[in-house]
Amino acid sequence: MAPVITHYKFRSSNNTFKVDIALKEKGLSSEDVYIDLFKGEQHSAAFHAINNRDMIPALTYGDAKVSESMAILQFIDMAFPNEVSLTPKDPVNLGLCLKYIHELGSCFDPKNICYQAIFLKQGKEELAEKIDALHKEIAVWDGYLENKEFLAGDSISLADIGFFPMMAQMKWWLGLDLASYPNIDKWYKVMEQRPSIKGHPFFELAAKLDETMGLDPIKRRVLA
Repeated sequence: MAPVITHYKFRSSNNTFKVDIALKEKGLSSEDVYIDLFKGEQHSAAFHAINNRDMIPALTYGDAKVSESMAILQFIDMAFPNEVSLTPKDPVNLGLCLKYIHELGSCFDPKNICYQAIFLKQGKEELAEKIDALHKEIAVWDGYLENKEFLAGDSISLADIGFFPMMAQMKWWLGLDLASYPNIDKWYKVMEQRPSIKGHPFFELAAKLDETMGLDPIKRRVLA
């Protein structure tokens, strides 16, 4: 019997969202195990044995254990080769894809202020410098998408899958007006209609964010 792909996830995590998209794009099914971060389940001995850093998401397949969302995306594409490839074949777009997925971790993610705005409930005044830095970073990605349907080539790649949940988070959680970034806006509207994305639980949970987290809907929209 073939091993089962098991995805350890947290419902509203943008990193969980990335993995869900990749699995659906590849036509793969998974057994989902929900880890409640608010209850500290990520620190359990059972989960620590899967990811020693106690972070979501994680994925197992037989004896293989993979953590870090972008590493999981690469694992999914490489370990399960089929007619859908999420990694460009030609050197130019392969180079772009690899550049972008690394920049998501090294350049974009460090500027992500969702934790401060949502969990620490900090507002625009407290986050002014970080908001400015984040807008500048988003502008860089808007430039990457100039005259393009996808980030790296003529079809969806790991770069698009890694980037979309981040922009969904900026829009739904922090109130970013995507119209301010026309290239991203056009790309986002195409991406959100994909079967792997449309109807994902992220959007339903985002709509209930204020109620769930006890947030001020105006204060949390620090990018508006």
